[in-house]
Amino acid sequence: MATPQVQTEPTAGDILDAYDSGDKDRMAAALVIVEASYDGASWASFVNESYGFKPLFCPPKGIALTGRQLLVMLRRSAKDHPAHDDVPPTEAIPMGLAVTMMAIDAFPCEH
Repeated sequence: MATPQVQTEPTAGDILDAYDSGDKDRMAAALVIVEASYDGASWASFVNESYGFKPLFCPPKGIALTGRQLLVMLRRSAKDHPAHDDVPPTEAIPMGLAVTMMAIDAFPCEH
């Protein structure tokens, strides 16, 4: 019997490296992953709010971010959040968490 392979979520650094690779397929995959991660974070924020809790982040109404814009934001977040104390750098954390943290920093709620 074969041992099952464990798939882990890629890190933010994995996705940035894939986009920077110059390989068109890896670049396209990186864009899809960052967009899907942002969509997931947006849904989580919506669900939080629908249950009466504060949303995770509050982007301006009508904003539609492209994958490339999200990658620029992720790269900025990685630069702004290096490792400190017991917190790993943005590049080392799972993509979904990195994008959620990026959105919270970029679009804080005013209430």
